Amino acid sequence: MNNQMDINTLLKYVCKELRKRRKDKKLTLDDVGFDLGYNSSYIGKIERAEQRTISFYMLVTLANYYDVKIETVIALARLQYNIDQQEILEKEKQKEAERQKAEEDNL
Repeated sequence: MNNQMDINTLLKYVCKELRKRRKDKKLTLDDVGFDLGYNSSYIGKIERAEQRTISFYMLVTLANYYDVKIETVIALARLQYNIDQQEILEKEKQKEAERQKAEEDNL
């Protein structure tokens, strides 16, 4: 897996970060939906990146509601992506080392 983040991946991480912000503020989907005038299931679909189309306007609206700049949300999403990619690489290296050791033990 390369370290280049495509737009769909970025969107998923941004949505996860928005969900984290909501939970940090101890808000329910119903709270957010009511305050912003949207159905709570719609907000949930956005947070899970299940909504087929998500406007940038909606992402900014949610970020503003959670008192965070969308730039910060995007930066944190990218950071989490990089952390996740590093963990994947480390696990792959560990598996390869274990495989090589097993091969050496069998010789």
